[in-house]
Amino acid sequence: MMHGIPVDIYSRLFDKRNNRWRIFAKLALKRSIRRRKEVFGKLRQELKFLFGRPCDAWYESCFSPRAGQIAGECTPDYAYLDEQSLIHIKELVPSAKVIYVLRNPIVRSWSSAMMWFRNNGKLPEVLDKADFINFFKSDMHLLHGDYMANIERWRKFYPWLNICFFDDIKLNHELFLVRVFKFLGVDDSTKHITPLAGKVIHAGRTSVIPTFFRRYLAEMHMEQLISLNKIFGGHVLEWLSETQEILRQPSSLRLEK
Repeated sequence: MMHGIPVDIYSRLFDKRNNRWRIFAKLALKRSIRRRKEVFGKLRQELKFLFGRPCDAWYESCFSPRAGQIAGECTPDYAYLDEQSLIHIKELVPSAKVIYVLRNPIVRSWSSAMMWFRNNGKLPEVLDKADFINFFKSDMHLLHGDYMANIERWRKFYPWLNICFFDDIKLNHELFLVRVFKFLGVDDSTKHITPLAGKVIHAGRTSVIPTFFRRYLAEMHMEQLISLNKIFGGHVLEWLSETQEILRQPSSLRLEK
């Protein structure tokens, strides 16, 4: 434990360091002549993130908003933090604005598996069904995908938790951002939205979900989708309808349990 928070909360951030550093270095080189001051400021922050000693004070020092600005960051790993961790977070930032972006759980599960295998040096194309099923049954995957439990846990400490949907980013990213601006209490003018916001950055390799796994994941997520639809409707209803259609298709496949 570290200041009441499990060390692995911070270690999850470290896993992203190498990739974040490469991205930053590339951007820094392109902008170094025009925006030297800003680049060096970012460089100091990245070095602090890369080599700082993980603790509450270190983490807080990674954020340095200017006057009139707010600062924050994001990672999917926050979604499934346990209650003890959330108690500590609430003590540190009692009025934090928290946003939880939900994605079709079937698509999220498949995307997560593909990314995890590739990041761990495995080619998804040569793996067998058992490898994928083991991943889908893993604690990490199950905790990430338990939207209902994650929402209930976070709302216990942050009742104002804002639920957003990945679909809205794809449909109209400007409208999505304006809604986020309003939730954060900042100027909601579209003048703050850069052209870069409409581009896909560092997209993962997409692939069609094989029929076997579409059905496997549909069965896995069906019950939760029914519960989510009762609360949210909208995009969730679309996910539910798609899932019901998958399960209506005849299948001779025997799913491994």
